[in-house]
Amino acid sequence: MQQTRTIVVWLVVIVVVIVALIISYQVFQSGSNQASQNTGPGSSVTADDASARIFRSEDAGASWRGVPGTRSISITRMAFVKGGPALLVGTAGAGLWKSTDTGITFAQLKDPSGRMDAKAAITDMLVVPEAGRDAYLAAYYQNKGRVLELAGMQFTERYFTPLDRVQVTGIVRDPLNRSRLFISSSDGGFLESNDAGGTWKLRHQFTEGAVLLVANPHVAGMMWVAGGRGAVLRTDDYGQTWADSQTATQSLRYQPRTGYSSTQIQGLYVDPVRDILYRASAEGLTRSSDHGATWNPVNLPLLPGSIAVTAFAIDPVHPSVTYVSAGAQLYKTADGGESWKGTDFGGKRKIMSIVIDPKNTRVVIIGFE
Repeated sequence: MQQTRTIVVWLVVIVVVIVALIISYQVFQSGSNQASQNTGPGSSVTADDASARIFRSEDAGASWRGVPGTRSISITRMAFVKGGPALLVGTAGAGLWKSTDTGITFAQLKDPSGRMDAKAAITDMLVVPEAGRDAYLAAYYQNKGRVLELAGMQFTERYFTPLDRVQVTGIVRDPLNRSRLFISSSDGGFLESNDAGGTWKLRHQFTEGAVLLVANPHVAGMMWVAGGRGAVLRTDDYGQTWADSQTATQSLRYQPRTGYSSTQIQGLYVDPVRDILYRASAEGLTRSSDHGATWNPVNLPLLPGSIAVTAFAIDPVHPSVTYVSAGAQLYKTADGGESWKGTDFGGKRKIMSIVIDPKNTRVVIIGFE
């Protein structure tokens, strides 16, 4: 009888232990799953990160949150692909990054073929709307400037500079012909391709290196180049001839008319809705309604020459809404520049890119160098 009771007691103990182990295992799994849901990619729970290089606003700039996982990258360019939600981010030495959720999370695009170096610097970016192709990238790695075509996760090299230590500084496309591309280079080259990058020919050779190339989406054949030492030049005939508004010279030299050299120019931007050209520089922000022949200052709350204007974006739905960055400061106007509201992110970093979600313009994303 006593032996029977002992056996029963041991059986009860064993059952209790087994049940406890099962419960503990389920609690552990639940906790692990909960942690994964709270910290994994695409989670709705994200932490503010004051040291992030990408910040995101969901209320048209009223408040901002640093995007986790972006501390280690330095932003050069950002652009939405085919109207979003995919967002491409070019860096100064960490290749190309991408978000598939309108800038909530980011990851580096790794090329399985090895054509795109993981440490490449992205010097320009041209997103395209057609199926089967996402963007053309100007990149620099292994001591050469390059042009790559991106389709999904696939990179295809379309051009490399013959000389070492030469960068591709700009890439644009004819608005009337998808296969017609133009690029500028830091050795002064201006090249054309009529077969989507399959072959290239030298269209023009400047006496100074080109640092920026911008095309007018409203006027076919019109482009602007900013040189390493001189003025901003314009062509109306796809680069056959170049001139500035005063001297009609083809060389890129310092112009007293502007009061500053183009080495201080940070960017040229064409209003996507109106045919207006903007120039961001160390002297502030200026605007031209005659394709660069004359310039007028935009009334920013900054002393001219105090802080360089480094990035610029216009709301594609509400063109009176504009965002302008100067150093680590971001300014917004909702009335076409009559009044501005600023946000200071602090530190010595510079905001190098501003993008607005074309499907929801309350979502604004900025990238720091």
